Amino acid sequence: MKRLALLAVMALVAVGLMPATAGAGTDGGTAQVTIVHDATYDAPTEPFTVTVCAGGEVIDGNFSWGETLGPLTLPAVTIPVAIYVGADQLCEGEPDIGGDLVLEPGDDITVAAVWLSGEGQPSIAVWPNDSSCFAEGEGRITARHGAAAGTVDVVGTIAGEQTVLIQDLEEGAQSILDVPGGLVVEDAAIVATGTTDVLIPLGDVTTIPGFNILVYAGGGADGGADAFTGLIELDPCEVPVETTTTTAGPTTTAAAQPATVTPRFTG
Repeated sequence: MKRLALLAVMALVAVGLMPATAGAGTDGGTAQVTIVHDATYDAPTEPFTVTVCAGGEVIDGNFSWGETLGPLTLPAVTIPVAIYVGADQLCEGEPDIGGDLVLEPGDDITVAAVWLSGEGQPSIAVWPNDSSCFAEGEGRITARHGAAAGTVDVVGTIAGEQTVLIQDLEEGAQSILDVPGGLVVEDAAIVATGTTDVLIPLGDVTTIPGFNILVYAGGGADGGADAFTGLIELDPCEVPVETTTTTAGPTTTAAAQPATVTPRFTG
């Protein structure tokens, strides 16, 4: 996380530079927002920088491919967002990507600049984050497809057997997979769907109990595609509590699973 950018965002919120649109966020709730730069012509050789603006103010004037801001706690309002290709912009003129990010109370999302085949320019993907609790011994993998590389599969070798972990992942989409912690996936790779054509080699991956491994695919517009990763620690699920009385048998209570909310990004 870039601390200066985070402080800038919170300062904007504090002085009211991110006003609510009528009907949005009127109950004073908040949302969790993570910002990711996953748009590049040719990864990793051409990771161009962008300037990220919100509410007409610069959030980060030198945001590079593979970097992440957040998670940020923001008011549940409609925030005008603009992205300019290049560093040290002043949030002036026509943005390369622009629109209103509509946040609802309780949202937990990642907003990413991505490069999709049909767009011909950077665009925005909004992915709900799965921050639900993990069962004992389990981990999680989240694959996010921001490359102009067509529909892909994620494959690897598990216990000597070639396995398709994630199938038919479309550009701009994500797939979330709960897996046993400590699972070793050898020669993991992102391949064109239904083929063995490796687009992005990932190497050996070992899942971690209690952690969500994020894999971001980017590039492919003008040249090569590549990937970068992130890691998020999850909260354990509440351990069932077993009680015994003289008049009733054992009872158990389990933690509720939080809801996932999909917000809107309007251009």
